[in-house]
Amino acid sequence: MKKLFLITAILSLIFTHAFSQGCPNGEINISRQSQVDSFPVLYPGCSYIKGNVTIMSGLDITNLNGLSQIKQITGHLLINFNPMLTSLYGLHNLTGVGIYLEIHNNDALKDLRNLSALGSVGTYIRISDNFMLKNLEGLNNIRAIGTDLRVFMNSQLTNISALNGIEKIPGNLVIENNNVLRNLEGLKILSACH
Repeated sequence: MKKLFLITAILSLIFTHAFSQGCPNGEINISRQSQVDSFPVLYPGCSYIKGNVTIMSGLDITNLNGLSQIKQITGHLLINFNPMLTSLYGLHNLTGVGIYLEIHNNDALKDLRNLSALGSVGTYIRISDNFMLKNLEGLNNIRAIGTDLRVFMNSQLTNISALNGIEKIPGNLVIENNNVLRNLEGLKILSACH
């Protein structure tokens, strides 16, 4: 009986410790695949990040699967300089970014379709220097941007029609140096610009 009580007490402490860790506050910097993979183990059930998430200079990052429990980020989301990252699967449950979204210089990134749950970004969106990016599918559900939308230097980008849900851009709209982008069809916000 004492052994059973002791085992139960130890298991209770282990589970209490594991599930009480919550989400990290402040800056989350990810630069290795092992950090992505260990996130759900270190922070089980963490879905609301109070702070910034930076996924940057991850030379071995091939996927973001370990981040699939995240639904909200109150700060910024930076996905920069990850040459092996081919998709954003793992961010498919993300519904909001509080400050800004920046996706820059991810040479193997082919699409943004796994951002399809994202509905709002607090200040700006910047999509730039993503060599393999062909379209912006995945940004279809964004309705609100706080200030600017900047899409530039994506050399394979052929259309931006996924942005047609954006109702208002209070700041700057910059779409330039996307070499194979031939028109801005489908961007209904242009019809409201003066």
